[in-house]
Amino acid sequence: MLKKIDLFNNLTQDDLSNDLKMIADLCGMEIVIQLMRNYAGLQFYIPKISSFKSVYIRIIQNEGLNSSNKDLASKLDVSEEFIRKIKIEIKKEKCNGKI
Repeated sequence: MLKKIDLFNNLTQDDLSNDLKMIADLCGMEIVIQLMRNYAGLQFYIPKISSFKSVYIRIIQNEGLNSSNKDLASKLDVSEEFIRKIKIEIKKEKCNGKI
């Protein structure tokens, strides 16, 4: 019986697409191979951290709702209006017993 050749063991960074090369540069070939072994054929979208509103809510709660909108906006690199809306949302959730 013939022994199968593991193609992944023969894979080099030169064989990779540009997207996979970026991942290999950041995480290493081992991670690329694990991704390929487990998720081959899937497409991933990696969102910006700014799309995770829950992170902003948590930080604003931890920093304290008494901090000025200007200070929080500066620390988080967002607008004061964004901070104001998040604070209103937090207060509404507190009133509704969700927090």
